[in-house]
Amino acid sequence: MIPSKNALLFTRKLDTALSSYAPYVDRSLNFPHKIDHNDLCYKLFKVHGFTWGGDWVNSKDYKKII
Repeated sequence: MIPSKNALLFTRKLDTALSSYAPYVDRSLNFPHKIDHNDLCYKLFKVHGFTWGGDWVNSKDYKKII
């Protein structure tokens, strides 16, 4: 999982320190290494009872699987 492409977001606005993440904030776009509900990584972890940070309500942590 590549952090810059699956970043932690508290809002849709990025801190200037995270400006390199800007191209990956719009999750409707397709780009390499993006984790979403169609990704094999997501599906395999979900089958085994894990939850994904991309499903969280108050923030989105697209690289977090717990």
